[in-house]
Amino acid sequence: MPRHTMFGPLVLLTALLDWSTACPLTLQPPEVVQAFGTSISVNCTSTADGDKGLYWTLGSEKQDEGNLYTMLEIPRIDWNTLAYCTIKLNDNHACSEMLQIKTYKKPTSVTVQSNGIKGKQLELKCDVRDVAVVQNLTITWYMNNDTVVNTTNHLPTGANLLMNVSTALTRPVQDAATFTCEASEWGPQGPLFVSSDTWKIYAPKFAENTYDIHLNDGDEVSLSCDVMSSPPPHYRWIKDGVTVSNNISFNINRSQVNENTTLECEASNDLGSDKKTFIVTVPETTTPTPIIITTTITPTTAATNTTTAAAAAAPPKSSDCPVTIAPDKILVKIGDPASSNCSTTETDAEGLGWEATTDGIGLTPVTHLEWRAKEVKAWIITAKCFINLQNGSQCSKPLDITVWKSPDEVRVSPTDNSPMEEGKPRGLKCDVFNVAPVKKVQLKWYQNGKLVHTDRDSFQESNATLANVTSIWELTPEKDHNGANFTCEAELLLGQEHNPKAVSKPYTANVLYKPRVTCPERYAGRDLLLDAVRCEADGNPAPDMYWYYKDKLVNSTKPLTRSESGTYTAEFKNDLGKTRADVKIIVEYGPSFSCNDHYNVTENFKSGSECEPEGIPKPTSVWSKDGKVIDLPETWKRLDSGLYSIVATNIHGRANHTLSINVLYMPKFSEEAITKEFNEGENVTLECSADGNPPPLLHWKNPKAANVHVSTRGRLSYVLVFEATSSDAGLYSCTATNELGSVSKNVTLMITGKTKAVHHIIFIVIAVFVLFLIFIAVLIYRHYRKKSGHYDVIGLSDISPLTPRS
Repeated sequence: MPRHTMFGPLVLLTALLDWSTACPLTLQPPEVVQAFGTSISVNCTSTADGDKGLYWTLGSEKQDEGNLYTMLEIPRIDWNTLAYCTIKLNDNHACSEMLQIKTYKKPTSVTVQSNGIKGKQLELKCDVRDVAVVQNLTITWYMNNDTVVNTTNHLPTGANLLMNVSTALTRPVQDAATFTCEASEWGPQGPLFVSSDTWKIYAPKFAENTYDIHLNDGDEVSLSCDVMSSPPPHYRWIKDGVTVSNNISFNINRSQVNENTTLECEASNDLGSDKKTFIVTVPETTTPTPIIITTTITPTTAATNTTTAAAAAAPPKSSDCPVTIAPDKILVKIGDPASSNCSTTETDAEGLGWEATTDGIGLTPVTHLEWRAKEVKAWIITAKCFINLQNGSQCSKPLDITVWKSPDEVRVSPTDNSPMEEGKPRGLKCDVFNVAPVKKVQLKWYQNGKLVHTDRDSFQESNATLANVTSIWELTPEKDHNGANFTCEAELLLGQEHNPKAVSKPYTANVLYKPRVTCPERYAGRDLLLDAVRCEADGNPAPDMYWYYKDKLVNSTKPLTRSESGTYTAEFKNDLGKTRADVKIIVEYGPSFSCNDHYNVTENFKSGSECEPEGIPKPTSVWSKDGKVIDLPETWKRLDSGLYSIVATNIHGRANHTLSINVLYMPKFSEEAITKEFNEGENVTLECSADGNPPPLLHWKNPKAANVHVSTRGRLSYVLVFEATSSDAGLYSCTATNELGSVSKNVTLMITGKTKAVHHIIFIVIAVFVLFLIFIAVLIYRHYRKKSGHYDVIGLSDISPLTPRS
């Protein structure tokens, strides 16, 4: 965890303020010892007379001022909380008292782990995570509730430091014991304690030490030596004093055992050992009841005797045998009685009998004969009813007998002790102990009571009778499997309406998976903490959460400022991986203004952008002028200059601001160009005035003469011509200029008499020009008429001139 120090801010504060032991301030309480994330209240009072007020500073923000006292409320203490009270002694001097804040935090967790047993010494480790202390941290070890070690860790204090602490314990291995680790630190009301879970050590101990196993022909049995202990045990199987296996289970079958024998299983760890004995018995060979076949020999020839003997040697087939067995199939539970009736309708029958591996019946001269077993003890029983006929032949029909037994136990467990991880194939094992017959076994897997898998084919080819059977269901763990209850049901398919069934205890799966994260795309609020963002994370183990901003780790317990809005990344991490989610964080705050108090704007430019309030959500603004609410014009006009008030409002408050608007516009003359006449020798005054904002500068462009003078007063400028002469006549130009541009106006100065003469000359010239145009037009017309007339041709003797004919 990062270390936060207050040294830098203290140096700065010392340079800015007068820190003095004689400062007339009293803090109540003078020192605060408080848990991280909690609130405090501190009062600051003054004992000075005539001071200028006192106030608190929290971090870099100044709080409201008071006169005799001021109260500071801190809603949440963090590692960087800095507060001091300041009194203004006069206009030039102030002094301050720093509030001493000591922050502590109880450990997030205290856990005990074992490093194993080395050289008869048990090694344990106590891990204390995320603790911050005010005084020393004490770690106490308890064995069987008695203190064995008490360690005080001299950790750094007063530096606001989160840390992890570990301490080890080594003890000689003795009898069973329980160990607990306790971490304690000093709080404001005394020591604070956080204890770990109890960690136990004990030797293996079997619930029962002797088991009887009956092994029949074709049986195969798996013997288990499973037992709980801490540390986990080592296993050893012993037969006739010789170790034959070191596995947790041992398999035997009837073909390996010809006589009664004994197997021992020993489980041991460093604290002790225990044995379990399996007494294996095999059934004695049963001698069938002798069947006496009596054949009557009739005296005859040799040929006849040979034919009779041949006929007797060829008994009817079983399906043609004239006997009826009812029922012809029986299901019998081991240890229960069994019976079936055999009958015949043949009139030449000598009698019936039962050939059986137990409770057989010899030939009896009856037509109905019942076979009855008081107690079925063998797993494989054969019985058939035979009939002897008077012709010396014999035939039989078998009785179908199935001996069954419900399992002693059905158990579900993983195929190994490694944890289940999402996406990595794993096997669940269903062990069925002591069930018969094996080929009738069907296993069903259930997840939270819902059938998910059936295993019927694994055992159909087995000839075993009583045996332990195992079915392994391969599955790929998913997140939804975590916490699910898996059960295995063993059913004997005996064809009955209600077949025997046995169900295991639930096995609760613990599936490890990387974090799944759901975070809002956008999160907004005031006084916002990243820890308050509602991100939902799911993972196994439970993930740790970290916040990043621009790939840098940030303190999620520190309130964000308005400048710290942006896209943050929430990272959730556990041993299987990490998952990230981006969240757009918007730190909301009330309206405020950073505008100037005065703005110059240009006429006809867009209004309203001069002073925009800050705030999130965006504030609404209301403008007022002369005490009346107004709608801003689309563009500024020169009459809009004045004093304005703005009120900005959003959900977090309101703010006011007053500003003046000065509308600037280009110069403009009150009149256009003019002509002014004067008499020679008189004094002439030419005026020039212009409106504009800022007020324009006026400048004359005029003929240079000794009797011509320029004078400017405010927005008026004058040209004074003393005793004007003809040389003073001409064009005078006045130019008005401000920062937005310039305009000009011309004034023409003329002598009065010369103006009329000029007018006459101009009239004469125009008249002469008009007459000239008329003369030219007449000439053109006459020339045209000469070319286009009608002529007569006469003889040469006629000397008269040619005249046109009209």
